[in-house]
Amino acid sequence: MALASALPRSPARVLALLGETYPIEEVCGIPFLRPESALVARYHDDAVAALGRVRDTLLTNTRDACRAALDTARNDKLARINPEYIVKNKPAAPPPRPKRRPSKPVPPVTPTDSSSPALFLLFRD
Repeated sequence: MALASALPRSPARVLALLGETYPIEEVCGIPFLRPESALVARYHDDAVAALGRVRDTLLTNTRDACRAALDTARNDKLARINPEYIVKNKPAAPPPRPKRRPSKPVPPVTPTDSSSPALFLLFRD
């Protein structure tokens, strides 16, 4: 992701690093976590313009492969971001949870009255 972010600013340096360690498809594949259609289009345009400024003949094949990967990634990402795609593949919402009925309050337990006058008379001399 760091190399993909650096591609529009330093395309020659990024292209020089691509190969076995950093595959073209990964770096030039717009590998951002949460792409939005405006971000994808803007990044693609900036990266393509930057690649167009690379004139080093040693990087020509890498530049062209990166441009092709950028075009493919843009088309794939925009197809996934398309609202029709999202609606078509939107997971079903879980069923609503049943509402809990409020429980009736438990009446307070009152202690038996031990100071009753009848008991007092029984224990009286």
